Amino acid sequence: MLTDRDIVIEVLAKNVDLNAVTINDVMSFDLMTVNESVDLMTAIKTMRNKGVRRAPVVNDNGALVGISFGG
Repeated sequence: MLTDRDIVIEVLAKNVDLNAVTINDVMSFDLMTVNESVDLMTAIKTMRNKGVRRAPVVNDNGALVGISFGG
């Protein structure tokens, strides 16, 4: 997953040449996902405990169904 925060912290703040970097160089690989069947309060608590503001929401097959914004 590539977020605006990844771009700011890993590219812009370090003055990296945009022509010399790929998305693969800056994207996050260790993602916390939320299953669509999890209740909202559990998802928010988990996201807060892990310091995550957004998380991919997946179904039972692991397919992306949305993005959670847990604050």
